[in-house]
Amino acid sequence: MSRVLHVLNDYRPALTPEGEFLERCSAAMQEIDPEVVHDLLVIRTPRPAQPWEAAGCSTLARVAYLARRPRGAALQGAALSWWLLRNLRRYDAVHFREGARPGRLDHLVARLLGRRLLLPAPGPAGAALPALPAPWGNAPERPGAAARLRERLGLAADALVLLLPAVPARPEEALFLVDQLPAVTAEAPRARLLLGTPVGAEAFRARARELGVEGHLAVAGEAGGPLPAPAADILVLAERVEEPGGALAEGMARGLPVVAPRGTVLVADGETGSLYDTPAGYAAAVVRLAADAALRDRLGKAGRERARHLSGLGGLARRQLEMYRAGAPARPGAGLPAPALRRPEDGETGLGATASVLDERFHRPVPVAADAPPRVLTMVDAEEAFDWSEPFSSSASDVRSMGQQHLAQRVFARHGVVPLYLVDYPVANQEAGRGPLREFLRDGACEIGAQMHPWVTPPFEELVCDHNSYAGNLPPRLELEKARRLTDLLGEAFGERPLIYRTGRFGVGPRTADVLRHLGYLADTSVMPGWQPDRKGHWGHWGLTPRPYWCDRERTLMEIPVTGALVGRLARRHGARVAGLAFHPTARRMGLTGTLSHLGLLERIRLSPEGMTLDEGKRLVRTLLADGHRTFVLTYHSPSLAPGNTPYVSSEPERDRFLDWLDGFYSFFREEVGGRPASWREVRGLSPAPPRAGEAARAALRHPAEPALEPPSPA
Repeated sequence: MSRVLHVLNDYRPALTPEGEFLERCSAAMQEIDPEVVHDLLVIRTPRPAQPWEAAGCSTLARVAYLARRPRGAALQGAALSWWLLRNLRRYDAVHFREGARPGRLDHLVARLLGRRLLLPAPGPAGAALPALPAPWGNAPERPGAAARLRERLGLAADALVLLLPAVPARPEEALFLVDQLPAVTAEAPRARLLLGTPVGAEAFRARARELGVEGHLAVAGEAGGPLPAPAADILVLAERVEEPGGALAEGMARGLPVVAPRGTVLVADGETGSLYDTPAGYAAAVVRLAADAALRDRLGKAGRERARHLSGLGGLARRQLEMYRAGAPARPGAGLPAPALRRPEDGETGLGATASVLDERFHRPVPVAADAPPRVLTMVDAEEAFDWSEPFSSSASDVRSMGQQHLAQRVFARHGVVPLYLVDYPVANQEAGRGPLREFLRDGACEIGAQMHPWVTPPFEELVCDHNSYAGNLPPRLELEKARRLTDLLGEAFGERPLIYRTGRFGVGPRTADVLRHLGYLADTSVMPGWQPDRKGHWGHWGLTPRPYWCDRERTLMEIPVTGALVGRLARRHGARVAGLAFHPTARRMGLTGTLSHLGLLERIRLSPEGMTLDEGKRLVRTLLADGHRTFVLTYHSPSLAPGNTPYVSSEPERDRFLDWLDGFYSFFREEVGGRPASWREVRGLSPAPPRAGEAARAALRHPAEPALEPPSPA
C-alpha cells in the first residue's frame, strides 16, 4: 500500500475551491485504486479547535496542520521544512497543490530522502496540461435552483453577477476588483461582485464602503459551503491559476466565461474568456462581456466544451495516480501520457466522501437522557446457511433455517420483542426464505432491514475470497451496485425499501457510509466493538463506542452498534491500548487471554447467545449501565436455530439452551435492569412503523407461492 501527501495552503474550516477540489479528486482516486492512501498537510490555516471541524472528506485518511495560530511566511517555511524532515519517509510522493510551494530546503530534504515533490504546472494557456476535471457540469441544475440561490444571496434576478471564488491569502492583492467597481458599474449598473466565501471578506467590505459601492458587493454563506457558481454570470479571478482544477474547472464546466490574469491555464483569450494585464484591463474585459450577452454565451459554451473535451474527474484522478506510481515528471503539466479513455468503472460514482462509519473524525454522539430507561433492540442476521470452516462460495443458497424462526418468535412474543431481521440476498430471493418473514411482517411481529453478504449478491465480478467477503474491501462502484441490487430486491420482496443496513461479517469499509447515504438509508448497524475487523480481517478499532452515533455532519446516517465491549479492571483506562496484544491468537494459545479474563482484568463480551453465557451477557449490561449506557443491541444468526448450521448450535438440546438464553436475558433486562424492548426506529428518532407493512406488502403476501425473483447464484 502506497501513501501520498497532498499539501495545501488552506483547508477546513476555511475551505477554498482548491480544498473542495482535492476532496472530490481524492474520492475519485480512492475509487480507482483503494490501495493508495491520501493524507493532507495544511500550511496556513490554523488547526481547528475541534477535530470534527476538519472532517470533510473520508478519503483523506489524515489531515495535519502545521500551525495552531496564524504565522508569518518565514515561520511557515521553517515549520514546513521541519515537518517534512520528520515525516517525509512515510510517503511515496508529495503533491504541492495550487498555491502551495516548497522552499529550497524542502527540495534538499526530499532529495536526501529519495522522495518526489510534485509541483503545480506553470506555463501559459494552451500548454500541455493534466486532464481537466468537469464533474460539476455533468449533472443538470434543478429547475429554479439558480433563481432560488440568487434570492438567498440577496441578488436581483436581472443582476450581472461576477463571481470571485475565494479571496486570496493576501486580500490586498485582489482589492483592485473592488477599486474597479465604480468604473464597471458606470457602464454596467446591474453588476454585482460576489465573493464565494466569507473568509477574508472584511477587507473587501471596508474598501467597498470607502468607495460607496457596498451595494454592489455580496458575500456567499458560511465557510466551506458549496461554490455559488449557479448564481453567477461571469467567473473573475484575481490571481493567475497555474494548475487546472477547483473553481476554474467548476466555472468552465458550468459554462461561465472567465476573466482572468494573463497566463491562467485553460483560458484562451477571446475563445473561452478574456485575459487582462492591468486592473484597468480587467474592468474593460468585464464591461465588454456585460454589454454582450451573445459573447458571454459563446465564450461560456466554448469553455464548457473544452472542459468536457479534456476529461472528467476520473480522467484527472487516473493521471495523477500514474504520476504518483511512476514518478514521472515533477511537474504534472509536462510529459504526462495522453489521457486514457474514460471508463465508468474508474471513479465518478457520484458517492462523495462526506461520511464514515469507522473514522471518528466524523462522529457525533446521539444524546440520551441520563435517567432514560434502558432499552434493548433485537437484530437477527437473516441469512443462508454455509460451512463456516470452508471457503466462501457464491453458490450458497440454503435458507431452510428461516422455517425455524418461529421458535424464537414465541420467545419474542412473550416479552413484547419485535425483532429486526437483517435480510440478505438469498433469503429475500427465495420463497423458503422470505415466506416466513412475510407472515411475521403481516402480523406486525418483525421489522425488515438489509444485510450484505457480497459473495452471494450480484453482480458477481470480484474474486470470491476471504478478503472480498468484507463488503468494504470491494471497489466502491461494486459495493454500491451490490447494495443497490440488494435494496431493490428487498423492496420487491417485502413491499417497502429497507432503511437500516448491516454489512455481513461487520465488514464496513471507508466508503460504506457514502454508499448508504446515496441509497437513502437512515441507519447502519455494521459495528461490533471488540470484534470489529480491519481491512485485512484482523480484529482492530478497539476504541469504538457501543453507543449510537452520527456518521456525518448533516446527521442523516446513524450508526447503531451491536453491543460489545471490553470489560474488566483494565478496560476503561488501558483496554484499547492492550487489547490488540491480549486477544492476539498467540496470546490465546499461550493462555494469556483466559488468564486476564479469569482474574477479572480484561475480557471482551458481546450481547449474543452465540458463544456467550447468560452470566456474561448480564455482566456486560451491568458494566455498560454503570457507564451511562442506555441502548443495547442483541444479535444472532438465523441459521443457529437449525442445529448443525453454526458452531454455536449443533443439537436440539443446544438449541433449547439457546432459546432459554434469550428468555432469561429478556426477563433479566425487564425485572432487574428495569429496561424494555425497543425498535431501531425509536433510537433513530423516527415514528413507529405501522402495524402492517402497507398495501404493497399485503398485496405481496396474498401471493406466497412465487418463484425466486432471480437465480439464487450465478450461472
